[in-house]
Amino acid sequence: MKIVIVGAGELGRNLVHQLVGHHKVIVVDSDSVVCEAIAAETDATVLKGDVRDPELLSELKLDDVDAVLAVTSSNEINFLIASYARKKGVNRVIARASEEQYAAIMKELAIEPFIPSISAAERLALSISRPVVHQLVTEGIGNLEVYDLAIREKHIEILDFRIRTKLVGKTLADLPKHDIFRVISVFRKGSFVLPDDRFRLDEDDYLVILCEKKRLRDVIRVFEK
Repeated sequence: MKIVIVGAGELGRNLVHQLVGHHKVIVVDSDSVVCEAIAAETDATVLKGDVRDPELLSELKLDDVDAVLAVTSSNEINFLIASYARKKGVNRVIARASEEQYAAIMKELAIEPFIPSISAAERLALSISRPVVHQLVTEGIGNLEVYDLAIREKHIEILDFRIRTKLVGKTLADLPKHDIFRVISVFRKGSFVLPDDRFRLDEDDYLVILCEKKRLRDVIRVFEK
């Protein structure tokens, strides 16, 4: 996936380190010191400048981007960039919000809000109330890991791999049969679905699978056939 991260504060910087190993990451920040540090630490593409600059926005080529994460300290800038990305047709747009009133407006515009304090509290609560689920989602359990396959019109995407295969319109029963992975859910239009074999996949669905970490490339080969 090609991902643009706007804002390289503590949150943005952590996101870069988490994502850059699996995706093509572009980082935008106005602080030259921060930009130089990220360029030295990672393989991300780093752009210094004010993201409200039309020339910089044009340079980002958002028409060719899979996800935009607006995580500056400014609600207004995050909202502005997220709205622009949504208008450009970016598939996944996430924006940091410090207040729930901003989050509510974002949801109305199909922007995914992220409120750090609430998200941290939710993760902590999950670790207490459902520790096994929390470990599976955040760390995996032993040799098992959860992955999502993005269903596109003529291909699927998993991490930074793009596989030319058409799953749109197929049912789960039509999927390649193999014992190295299990379909555990489908994510469709903001909700998780517990599918049966007759469930028919649509464009922009996410197929949620469970497999051994060391067998991910084998799973990719199964779908390439």
